[in-house]
Amino acid sequence: MSTDVRPAEAMVVERRHVEAHDRDGATALVEELFGSQCTCSGEGETHFSLTSATAGPLRADHVSSSLEVSRVVDPAPGLTILHTVRGTSTLSVWGEEHEVRPGDSVLTPVGVPTSLHCRGFEKMFLTIPFDRVAAVAERTTGCRPGGFRFTGVRPVSAAWHRHWVGMLRYVFATLAASGSPAAHPLVNDQLVESAALTTLKAFPNTALAVPRTRSARVSLATVTRAEAYMEQHAADPISIHEVADAAGTGVRALQQAFQRRRGLSPAAFLRATRLARAHDDLVAADPEGTTGIDDIARRWGFPNPLRFAAEFRATYGCSPTEAFGSG
Repeated sequence: MSTDVRPAEAMVVERRHVEAHDRDGATALVEELFGSQCTCSGEGETHFSLTSATAGPLRADHVSSSLEVSRVVDPAPGLTILHTVRGTSTLSVWGEEHEVRPGDSVLTPVGVPTSLHCRGFEKMFLTIPFDRVAAVAERTTGCRPGGFRFTGVRPVSAAWHRHWVGMLRYVFATLAASGSPAAHPLVNDQLVESAALTTLKAFPNTALAVPRTRSARVSLATVTRAEAYMEQHAADPISIHEVADAAGTGVRALQQAFQRRRGLSPAAFLRATRLARAHDDLVAADPEGTTGIDDIARRWGFPNPLRFAAEFRATYGCSPTEAFGSG
């Protein structure tokens, strides 16, 4: 199989930090962030700050304000989850009011009118594509996208809440890092996938109630077609749905077939394929050139240098440094 196909060039991670210390300036920033259906009030010194980062479909915002902000939102097109660091707020949705205190995280459902009233607050907002969460739900539970929706705004358990907050902080740190690996399409896709899966598991939704059923057996030829597709498209941020479609089967049936016939998941096969491409690029690299080991690793979807080095050594018996430019 030819390895001359390379991942797409790195995208731009857009970062922004703005502050306002007067009522008019703060109100303008609030309306820019939350929309025109907002009101601001408060006494004394005014402060509002916004730090945001966007990479592809993923957006993270950190907002701090001394003001009281009331926001009324028509059915939202995107999925946003907010985590409160400081201050209290009230979220109104589905005819119910939810008091949100420091340490709490709540989800604003897609397509549902909501209102949010915040009082002297510091919050972290994460926005991810709803369609991506629905796709993960279909892949992991069999819930059809048309039947998927969130049914509650608070996490399903304290344990899953802690896990979700850990993911949130990791996303923020990754997007904020200088030379962020999230700029690389394969890494960005992994980050979105992780955020979607964790959100699916952490917040109540219709997919969590879908009964598990065993899929029909899949032939070896189908598994082979899936492997060929992943090898051909290893440079692209492909989804398991695309792989299953190319192989002519369903997602869950393909996953079960891989475990039965290969002893690993399709995702593990794709990761091994990308590791092999990274190995080839390292061996062929010019030691005097501008592309380093970390650049190659990130290009192929390996953002953590230590994990990449360990996985590389376990597979090839040498370090990335030893392989670099050895061809």
